[in-house]
Amino acid sequence: MKFLVDAPLPPSVAEFLRSRGHEASHVFERGWGRFSDKETLGAAGKEGAVVITADLDFPRLIAISPDKQSGLILFRGADWKLNAIRKSLVRIFATIPERRMASSIVVVEPSRIRVRNLNTE
Repeated sequence: MKFLVDAPLPPSVAEFLRSRGHEASHVFERGWGRFSDKETLGAAGKEGAVVITADLDFPRLIAISPDKQSGLILFRGADWKLNAIRKSLVRIFATIPERRMASSIVVVEPSRIRVRNLNTE
């Protein structure tokens, strides 16, 4: 699976994903650190990548986007440390099929994980 890790999360999240066999990069590694959220979402969509972020603007951007090209994993509601992010990602990969992840918004909170399908059909 392909992931693009956004600026609010550390580049080591992309390293962790690569160590688990995923194709992943961080916006800083790509030279996209100054991209707007809309540009980041568009770049991820063109590459078929799921965005991983802690930026609360992304769900709104996806909701108003007509093509909904990118899935989203959103970490919210806490000051997320790397170990907690890793554990949550392992839990997500164990419970949510990749095809569903690519077409959903996955909201990760300290006490739960919620999944909302982007397909409105």
